[in-house]
Amino acid sequence: KEGLLTINQKTFYVSTDDQQVVYVMTPMDYVHDEVNSFVVGHDRLNLVIVKEDLVAARFGDVLLPSIGVVVSIDPESQLARQLVSDCDVDDQGYVDITGWSYQLQLLNLPPVDLMIGGGLLLMDHGEMVYEESIEVEGWKTPLSIMTQESDIQNLSIHPRTAIGLTKDKKLCVFVFSGRSQFSIGANYRHMCLIIKDMVPTIDKVMNVDGGASSFLAYVDPMGFVELNVPSATFDTCAGRVRNVYSMLEIEC
Repeated sequence: KEGLLTINQKTFYVSTDDQQVVYVMTPMDYVHDEVNSFVVGHDRLNLVIVKEDLVAARFGDVLLPSIGVVVSIDPESQLARQLVSDCDVDDQGYVDITGWSYQLQLLNLPPVDLMIGGGLLLMDHGEMVYEESIEVEGWKTPLSIMTQESDIQNLSIHPRTAIGLTKDKKLCVFVFSGRSQFSIGANYRHMCLIIKDMVPTIDKVMNVDGGASSFLAYVDPMGFVELNVPSATFDTCAGRVRNVYSMLEIEC
């Protein structure tokens, strides 16, 4: 809702209540549009941010990056005049940002100790909510469907991984083998029914990246022990863990 925008060691307060002067545009502003490029910021001073880096500033429209934001500023505002007072601007409206620094700090956020991103809340208060979650989390919007690596919105059977909390705040991890002679896998409904049967006190469950990356293992000084049957991939046989680039480690 509000934050501090720091550019070139100059700090300015920004708020959603002040959209005529400064506002921040993200890809989420266009989740319901069936297009694949977004021209934004007409007749304004626009700062293009990719990840954490300021990559361009222009008087005039810019393309909204898929992994960034556009900070759009009223070109007649005191802020815009201060930013470009000592900068060169070419005939296409691009500002020379050599040596510029940028930081956007959000204010009044609730404290967060740990955050894990997943694809779909499956259970809440011990009840199945995946059908509502598909809509609420936006998996059926045009932008989401066009950019997903896999069809999260579909009720398909695959190897699966999920994490959850019981009502007394105990962490649970669930891995469903699939795509093998031992198990075909599970869909969201299967996962909820099995988890509820295994852990009657379950409160919340979230689906995380599954497929051939789904594996559960135990590591001790004697070695690495697979506790499920990972599916085959292009370069690994069934039962052998593939190379994965992210995992959740729990110290026992």
